[in-house]
Amino acid sequence: MKKVFYAALACALLSIIGCQRTTQEAGPQGPQQIDFGSTTQMVNWFHADWPAGNNAVNMDIMRLTRDHAGPVVFTRNEEWIINPQVVANHSSTNNSDGSRTYRIELHRDLVFSDGQPINASSFIGQILMRNSHEWREIGASVVSGNRILGHAAYSATREAGDTAPRHFEGLRLIDEFTFSITIAATDAQGNPNFPYYFELLYLDMRPYPIHVWMPGVTVIDSPQGARLSDAFTLDLIRRSVDDPQTGQRFNPTVFPGPYMLVNYDSVGNTAVLELNPRFKGLYDGHKPQIERITLRHTAQPVQVDMFATGEVNLLGGIGGQNVDPILDIIEQPNSGRSYATYPRAGYGFIRFRHDHGPTASEAVRQAVAFAADREEFARQFTFGYGVVGHGWYGMAMREYQQNRTALHNRIIQYHYNLARATELLVGDGWTLNAQGGAYVEGSGLPRHRRNAQGALEPLIIEWFSTTDNRVSDLISAMIVPEAARVGIIINQTSGDFPTLQREMSARVTDFHMFNLATTWSTPAVAPWDTFNPDDAYLGTFNANFIRDPVLHGIGVSMRSVEPGDTASWDRLWLDLQVHYNRVLPDLPLYSDEFFDFHPDNLMNYSPTPFRTWSHSILWANLR
Repeated sequence: MKKVFYAALACALLSIIGCQRTTQEAGPQGPQQIDFGSTTQMVNWFHADWPAGNNAVNMDIMRLTRDHAGPVVFTRNEEWIINPQVVANHSSTNNSDGSRTYRIELHRDLVFSDGQPINASSFIGQILMRNSHEWREIGASVVSGNRILGHAAYSATREAGDTAPRHFEGLRLIDEFTFSITIAATDAQGNPNFPYYFELLYLDMRPYPIHVWMPGVTVIDSPQGARLSDAFTLDLIRRSVDDPQTGQRFNPTVFPGPYMLVNYDSVGNTAVLELNPRFKGLYDGHKPQIERITLRHTAQPVQVDMFATGEVNLLGGIGGQNVDPILDIIEQPNSGRSYATYPRAGYGFIRFRHDHGPTASEAVRQAVAFAADREEFARQFTFGYGVVGHGWYGMAMREYQQNRTALHNRIIQYHYNLARATELLVGDGWTLNAQGGAYVEGSGLPRHRRNAQGALEPLIIEWFSTTDNRVSDLISAMIVPEAARVGIIINQTSGDFPTLQREMSARVTDFHMFNLATTWSTPAVAPWDTFNPDDAYLGTFNANFIRDPVLHGIGVSMRSVEPGDTASWDRLWLDLQVHYNRVLPDLPLYSDEFFDFHPDNLMNYSPTPFRTWSHSILWANLR
């Protein structure tokens, strides 16, 4: 069995595409139905403008129900193109002030799942809604349109009694099926918006059925820019969007994409998607064939059994301890199952909060890194199907593959070294005990130091972990006791993943450390947003609450690379990883090989690092 894997791993690492193993073919099947098992626990927040809505399985649901309906699409060849199914004509104009205006004319045969037309207002209206003061008031982020001309004035907080209509200067509703967007010359911090390495993504947006998100509201155009009609109020979206029972972010009802969410069960942790019969088709004209997709939460301890009994028949992005047991099932005669494998475009990590507590100290974060035997951790977690990471990347990423040697020559190698951890802590002032006397090395008690006010501060890190999670178990067994040997006490609190997300994104929390993982869905990583110190980004894009001007500055420089200039991009990417490796927003633990396990009669299913199951399933069919 291991021999089979190593052949697949060699293929994946050399070509960075998925390798697929074929087993005995099955005969014709009945209804086109897939039961997908998600290792991430879903929540009923189906919108990424709220932090808890952007976990992996919720993003899968949103991708299946909302993607492929906008002007830009990510293809099977892993390229962004103008979507010919959506866009009839498009153009761009460079303006004298350095801004750029994009004009989009839509096809006239696009409709939502309820039959209502997808038109220019479907795009302009959602931008106006999602960048408004009222959107912020219901707890959402308002940065989705922050590159558009006039964003700051449009999204500014309203003073009491201010009810005057607001126009968004960079948005124009030209006619029913034509609109324009003007990207400002610079962003709110004065950084240039052009050039932009991923410039086509300025047009990457989704249409919203504003008749259910903002019932009774229309989009009005004027020379000052587009605006929403006076029917748009805070009370309206509190009812139509934010009501936990009927609001669209909790219970979406109308969709533009290939699938519709027809049922969500918060108790059973399941969601059911069915084909949207009114979906026009993917960019290449293909229409998805799988009629129904049921998503179920499959926690690691029960994952193998659920796959063995057929309760789920598709598992995506599986690594570590469950790989070999599931491969054993597949190897059985006439199992009717197969697999695909590919390296991960992401990594698992310990996340540190940088805004409060001991983890605000770079020396403490580095000391935790030296107290961790990450090589052994990665081996035990991935069962040999992965590597130790050193930065903000996954082993599948082109930048890492092409710059691995240069990266490893420049970074700090955080090998297990308690003496170095102790040295860092002493140098950072953690030399006292709880009474203010000299700290006794090896006592297993927390170190202390004097804060700016002269009070004793204990070196106690509060850690929130998820239950039924092998990473949590390994941190508890392998890192917590070693950290205690140098005077770092890590207290563990466990709960479910939605709670972790809420605590991690909260402006005020008692916790300093979390464990989780990330996988990028496209090569368009955005360090300029992830490390943006502006308040609007904290708790959403910037989940570390880190304010590091060097890290953010490198990200901004990456953003301003000319499209296609990979040499400049890679040089800055290396600089970013080196600085990240020193300041440790997160402590990388592993980047692993992923396996997708599926029925062997699932045809045309070929996942890759950036075309994972929710993308690949759109071209697949059961034979």
